[in-house]
Amino acid sequence: MNISHQVRSKLKRLCPYVGSDIPASVRQNARNYWWEPRYDPNKDPGWKWDDGSDFYQCELLLCDMDADTIDPAGYVAIRPLEEDKFALIFVLCPKWAEDFDPSNLAFDSIKEAKQYLDPLLAFNTPEIPEPA
Repeated sequence: MNISHQVRSKLKRLCPYVGSDIPASVRQNARNYWWEPRYDPNKDPGWKWDDGSDFYQCELLLCDMDADTIDPAGYVAIRPLEEDKFALIFVLCPKWAEDFDPSNLAFDSIKEAKQYLDPLLAFNTPEIPEPA
């Protein structure tokens, strides 16, 4: 799982919109993005199981802490593969396309994928719900 140091440092500038250790600026961006006065950044929006991308996978929206906008920078997904394997998939805005194309991020469990992801982002992502 070879990711260059330059890309690793860029990934550390991505952050989930939810979690106990997200910066105040990310909390405010999340409130602004979802336009929800009752929004609780410690609960929503966390990992969600979805098949909207034509793959059944668990997705977590990410923001770019360096961006001037409140829009998501993309998402990270943990996708079940055949033979009890799980892939860590990044779907990021176009500026990442030339820099980052991990094709070998496969793990033996969802837990292992999350354990790899959290230090990569430098954040403890929320717990992953059981598949529906």
